[in-house]
Amino acid sequence: MVSDASVPVEDLRAAGFGDEVEKVATAVAGYLDDGVGGNVAVVSDPYAGRDSLLAYAESLLDGEVVRVDLDPAAADGTGPALPDPAPDPEESTESDDGAGALIVANCHYLFERRIDGFAALDAFLDRIALSETLVVTSWNRYAWSYLDGVRDVGDTFPTTVEIPRLDAEEIATVVEAHFGPDLPDVVDTGSAGRVKTVVFDSREVGLLRGRSVAVPYPKPNPAWTASWSVTGEDEGIEAVTFEKLRRVSVGNPGVAIAVWEESVTDGEIAPGYIEAFETALALDDDAASLLWTLVAQESVGIDRLSALFARRPVEATVQKLVERGFVTVDDDDRVTVPPRALHPAVAALERRGMLW
Repeated sequence: MVSDASVPVEDLRAAGFGDEVEKVATAVAGYLDDGVGGNVAVVSDPYAGRDSLLAYAESLLDGEVVRVDLDPAAADGTGPALPDPAPDPEESTESDDGAGALIVANCHYLFERRIDGFAALDAFLDRIALSETLVVTSWNRYAWSYLDGVRDVGDTFPTTVEIPRLDAEEIATVVEAHFGPDLPDVVDTGSAGRVKTVVFDSREVGLLRGRSVAVPYPKPNPAWTASWSVTGEDEGIEAVTFEKLRRVSVGNPGVAIAVWEESVTDGEIAPGYIEAFETALALDDDAASLLWTLVAQESVGIDRLSALFARRPVEATVQKLVERGFVTVDDDDRVTVPPRALHPAVAALERRGMLW
């Protein structure tokens, strides 16, 4: 499993995102110079490398920092304890024992979409709002967008660092930086692979008396769409390969790394080896609600999902999503959307208007 930390900050910098890295460095430098910091939010899609920016900030602080990695239990206060940030220097006394700089990873675990599900988030934001210390946080992009809409969470963070999606050249730079100079040979198989041009999805259509029926409809197969070569007759096979990798990964560097690793065959790679996730997904209400939680919070245990959706068939819904390849369940019963399925899952939720 590719983790969010699998994209080193050097790879992001090499890909041309020096400005994003510099924002973090500037915030840390200000704190080290005068002891006064600010609130920093690092925001990205799952797998895109936000934890690398936290690790970078931690290395610059050289031990003068407390780090807390949140998990889903943070929403009800049973997860890792958050220390109090240092108070305003003008109001502090010798008895004050707040933490210095503070790094908090995975702040999307501070809420759940349920009654009283924002209490932990609100308490955290209140604690850091008036703090004069440096607080560097990381957030899932989809949770951040939702929370900024319903809780104005962005108002608490003067510095927001977003890792944007990469183009084909930037994806190539990340792959080369990540795997080193000895990349597999890029070969021209003469075909992007034998794939169906059309697949069938289904859409729920309302009937009388609250009933509905799933109506199938054809749409282009994403694997076929992703196999189109880049524009221009002079493009080499390497450019075609990285353009297809960009389309399959939707510019997400962590997903691109995972897909690249899966696509190398016998020391070679070709556009036809890079396969898009072909499964179309029609979501009922149960699956949509559960998948939104997994996309926004990334990894959640079965028991917690069952408690959150007490009146829904959680285990049966998870099993259906596992069978379609949209989620995986590890030995600890944690449910996760794997890299290759991330953006098809996002697309399915966007069709239902569930992502902000």
